[in-house]
Amino acid sequence: MLKYLISSRPKRKLLSLFLTHPEEKFYIRQLERLVSEPVGAIQRELPKLEKMGLVKFEIGNGRKNYFLDKTCPIKEELKSIILKTIALGERIKELIKKTKNIKYAFVYGSVAKGEEDIKSDIDLMVIGNIDEIKLQEKIQQIESKISRTINYTLMNIEEFKKRLNEKEPFLMRILEDKKIEIIGSENEIRGFN
Repeated sequence: MLKYLISSRPKRKLLSLFLTHPEEKFYIRQLERLVSEPVGAIQRELPKLEKMGLVKFEIGNGRKNYFLDKTCPIKEELKSIILKTIALGERIKELIKKTKNIKYAFVYGSVAKGEEDIKSDIDLMVIGNIDEIKLQEKIQQIESKISRTINYTLMNIEEFKKRLNEKEPFLMRILEDKKIEIIGSENEIRGFN
């Protein structure tokens, strides 16, 4: 889906890297390794990202270090799109689409709020009637690919509805806060269709 909005594969990969690692700085050769794209393609895309106001650079140790411009007004919207499509969301969908019975999955916490830092983990809520051991294996695969820790909470559908009806504080706080929906929607899981 994102490839139709951003046709350049190197640009998509760079955006994904910068938006999911907002506190880190990267030099050209490091970017080449991390996004698996040729240096020439990266060097063509970085000035475009600078002009868009998404990326800045500073010179240190004789090289340019690129990083996310946190003042970019569309940073959060882009991050949400990236997470839903090619970054975390796509990896989660990719790995758990074979796992049946997941009705709702979303990212919450500092990542969804745009308040994460380099040490932030990713909070993931998964609702469905699935085997936790299989889910844990898939989460570990995702963690190794994105180099971030994922803390997940798993609830079966009955437990979710029970906690929802009881207005359990933990669940209510999460549902009322910002979240990035990966699979399903809150209305579907609540039964509103």
